[in-house]
Amino acid sequence: MRRLGLALLALGAVSAGCDWRDFDSLKNDAPVLAIEPPSGWPSSTDFASLMIATSPPSDGSAAARFVTSATFQPAVSVVTLTAGGSASAQMLASPALDVLGGQPVRALAALPGTDQILLGLPAGTQGGTVLTADLSQSPPAVAKLAGVSSVLAAEQDLGIGLAAGNLDAQSGTDLVVVSGVAVHAFLNGASSDVSAGDSAACPLEVVASVPGEEQIQRAVVVGPLMGATSAIAVGTPGARAPGHVSLFALDSTGALTCLFSLSSPQTDAFGEQFGLSLAIGDFNGDGQADLLVGSPPDRAYLYKGPISAGAAPALTFANSMSAGYSGAAVAALDVDGKPGDEALIGDPDGAGDTNQPGAGDAVVVSGSLDVIRPLSDPRGASGHAYGSSVAALPFCASLPCPSPVRLPLVGAANKAFVYFNLSGSDPRTR
Repeated sequence: MRRLGLALLALGAVSAGCDWRDFDSLKNDAPVLAIEPPSGWPSSTDFASLMIATSPPSDGSAAARFVTSATFQPAVSVVTLTAGGSASAQMLASPALDVLGGQPVRALAALPGTDQILLGLPAGTQGGTVLTADLSQSPPAVAKLAGVSSVLAAEQDLGIGLAAGNLDAQSGTDLVVVSGVAVHAFLNGASSDVSAGDSAACPLEVVASVPGEEQIQRAVVVGPLMGATSAIAVGTPGARAPGHVSLFALDSTGALTCLFSLSSPQTDAFGEQFGLSLAIGDFNGDGQADLLVGSPPDRAYLYKGPISAGAAPALTFANSMSAGYSGAAVAALDVDGKPGDEALIGDPDGAGDTNQPGAGDAVVVSGSLDVIRPLSDPRGASGHAYGSSVAALPFCASLPCPSPVRLPLVGAANKAFVYFNLSGSDPRTR
């Protein structure tokens, strides 16, 4: 019994005669639930390496929902959880998905507080496609994103990164679509975009020599990183050069402009993947949005908000136990119920509890970036890549639910894991 088993015992979750290794099948008692691909999924080893949390269904039909995409084949699943913690997964099917043409979805984003998601299908130098899906309908309504003209669709790797949030004073949700060379914002459902391109001050170009696995779900977040001003942050790992995180915001004329970029504190090869993952959270509980930047092979950097040009990381989490990809995925959520978020940092190349290379693991760390909980799949085998994706999953046992609890959600190649109570109370109804 290694790290995960010890963590569960510490929570008092194990009763006499109960084997913790079977917790993922005890859906009413388990603090961790392992979810497998739905029937008809094309590969049992390509399920949740690309995954996003969405808002719970607006009609209250489920307590939580998230979406996964295969990274090598055209398959998308929608997973819902009941208030009691039981999960069901269904493949997303629509005639509009025929546009995939055998190509996988490489980026996902959720529109906060809605049933809408975005799906990106970058196609290298051939451009790309961006789709919208309305999960409130059965079957979900899928269509091309309005405003993506034929000219825009021809832009290199259009849809390699997606995000949604609020960039202006309007109440609508703004959609952000990133390509290999530019960032586009569709404001309040507008059918035309404002955009900014690659520049020396705000690097965006995806270099062709960057490995393919780093061109899936390009890191893009939207939030009040400048204090009262919302910004778009886009990660751009380098190739034989330090990576960057470029920040953009609307100026007084409504144009999208480059603010500045953050560069890796490591100027050698260890800084190349700076910006591979991003998350926004309030890690010290001061009411300001902070930025967490993943930087494999072994680091995550915390930039305290409001962020300014030339800012240095306030804290650095260096994972001395990393097998080479710690920081590949990051998320922010409140695990302990105390002021301030914790960070969830994935390492899909970690050895996990089984000491198998590539089994994967993850850590939950405090706002001071001290490890407070290690996680892994106790049956993870080599290549399972637990920690490939991580997210904060909103969970609402009943409506109304103005402030849903956010649960740790960890994706692996073969399963997705939901943790109901790493500490604090269990949010499920009994």
